[in-house]
Amino acid sequence: MKTIALLRQFWMERSDRERQVLAGTGLFVLLAALYAFLWEPGLAARQRLAVALPTLRAQVEDMRAQQREIAALRRKIGTTPRVADPLPAIKASAAATLGGSQARVEPLAGGKVLVSSPALDFDLWLAWIAALQRDFGVHLETCSLVALPQPGQVRVEATFVAATPSGRL
Repeated sequence: MKTIALLRQFWMERSDRERQVLAGTGLFVLLAALYAFLWEPGLAARQRLAVALPTLRAQVEDMRAQQREIAALRRKIGTTPRVADPLPAIKASAAATLGGSQARVEPLAGGKVLVSSPALDFDLWLAWIAALQRDFGVHLETCSLVALPQPGQVRVEATFVAATPSGRL
């Protein structure tokens, strides 16, 4: 309260011209502070958002596409035929697709199946995995691939498991 009284006394002691200069200076300082602390940071943030907005929109579109793909895959999981024991399906498919003499198919504990091959075409391997999942509901659990000196050839050791009724491993 003492400070307010001192400021009021200071103001009353000034002439009209000095009051106008002080009021103008105070208004200028106030406007400069508003610009420096509110307007300028807002403009800078707006500029940053304008630069980031196309990237963010593209990410949203990617997420929407992934969401549609997930929904389609979840619907498909319900229609994929399931096999209780994946061993016969994998043996038959390996013999027909991979050339049964190269690929070795062995049962493992827990209903899992080990597939190994000393040399296999990589593209054929990928297509075969996709066909197993699509046709029999068999999922790749673990896989070890080693590139061979021949282009496109790999050594394979993979473990497959039958999908559970919910489609999860």
